[in-house]
Amino acid sequence: MAEQTPREFQDSQIEVFLEENYTYGYASSIMSDLREDDFPDVMAATGQGLRSGLDDFLQEQGAETVYTADEYELLQDHGIALMIQHSIDDLGLDLMMTGSFSDDVQSGYVSFVLNESVALYNELFTPAQGAGE
Repeated sequence: MAEQTPREFQDSQIEVFLEENYTYGYASSIMSDLREDDFPDVMAATGQGLRSGLDDFLQEQGAETVYTADEYELLQDHGIALMIQHSIDDLGLDLMMTGSFSDDVQSGYVSFVLNESVALYNELFTPAQGAGE
């Protein structure tokens, strides 16, 4: 794996999360009026909104990445979901249930970060205990 910065790692993990968890079938089970040909645009907007919401959250927290931010604050934040919803709504598709979908993405992403992705982040970016002793 090529050297990544912590921020590049965070961005790559957003893609992993979305690709592994959000198929057309799953997304359309929440937004029942989602058309399959609109799905790629909706997922692009979802990723854009997730990144934008994270940027706002990280700026407020004074943290470089979601992995170095306060976990409690991350769990309590709702701004990420709002940014996802705005990004989807800006497509002009007039989809129903974008708020529920956005909430699902945010809660799923936070769970992914705290339960899966953080271990890989720590492996790549946290110095091993006892190294150099």
